[in-house]
Amino acid sequence: MADGPYEKLILKLWDTVVDKGICGVLRPAQMRREGLAKSVVARNQILMLAQAEKDAEDVRNGMLISKIEGSNVVLKPNIEKYEPVVDLPSMYAVIREDIIIERVQNEINIAKTLLKAEKELEGQEVEVSEADIESDWINRWRDYACKVSTDEMQSIWARLLAGEVKSPGKFSFRTMEFIKNITKKEAQEIESVLPFIFKEGFIFRGYLQSNRTRYIHKWLSLDILLKMQELGIVQEIHQGNVTINLNGNKGETAFIRCNEKALTFLREGDSDINMPYIAVTQLGIQLAEIAGCNANEEYLLAVGEHLKTQGSQVFLVDYVDMQAGAIRVYNAKAL
Repeated sequence: MADGPYEKLILKLWDTVVDKGICGVLRPAQMRREGLAKSVVARNQILMLAQAEKDAEDVRNGMLISKIEGSNVVLKPNIEKYEPVVDLPSMYAVIREDIIIERVQNEINIAKTLLKAEKELEGQEVEVSEADIESDWINRWRDYACKVSTDEMQSIWARLLAGEVKSPGKFSFRTMEFIKNITKKEAQEIESVLPFIFKEGFIFRGYLQSNRTRYIHKWLSLDILLKMQELGIVQEIHQGNVTINLNGNKGETAFIRCNEKALTFLREGDSDINMPYIAVTQLGIQLAEIAGCNANEEYLLAVGEHLKTQGSQVFLVDYVDMQAGAIRVYNAKAL
């Protein structure tokens, strides 16, 4: 069943779901292990939650009521007429239904996020790591992701899980905590910065000649970067004379990656290759990867031109991360 890298990644995702017990409808005892693979059974059970979501909505609207019969919870049409009097049994019934609805909704949220994570892994060419996702990490992920019901935020939590499946230990607890607590306004401000972050941990500092007071370059204002510094995404933004050394071995191709694009460059002379920069924290690097946004190509061309002024042959490329910090490039365009 698992012929290529991405199929193996998807199998690892579903094996993790079952073995760590992060989705309530997926219990190891329920798996037909002698028949279909765990991944197939898991996915089929999750797809059935669409009906559960409809049932939960009907309970909220009063169309159905939940009852406990033996060890099972059953749903029945609400045909009873209640007098407008509040008593303890009625209150207990409401509390019980609220708990059931909340638990069902949590499972639905997890299920939808898992399906999105599976989609993220489709087509990935990364080799599967032999390391497992830590139980503490996946349990924390579940506790946070189960409360998320919007498609946009579920996609973020799905990309977080997909990235951890590809490379266990990649995303920190701090990153999860940060994502859980950010406001919508902060998320929009962060999103405006992510297309400019290089995975190597910096943003190119290219001053506009017309205005050096409030802009780092024409895409990022100092005010936004100050907010990013407060949030712990960048640091030391006022140190304008700081440069990062990008020297590779002479005659060998080096690269810097920005979202889905990379710049490759060949150092031809003996001079150093330096770039004015703003330092990006590990949190900022991880957020850029989780967001999955596109790089600003005009910005990358400006960075490429800066590299060319220092005696480098520069190419703008698409790439795929490989093992041991290498990349595979394609669609190379000389600058």
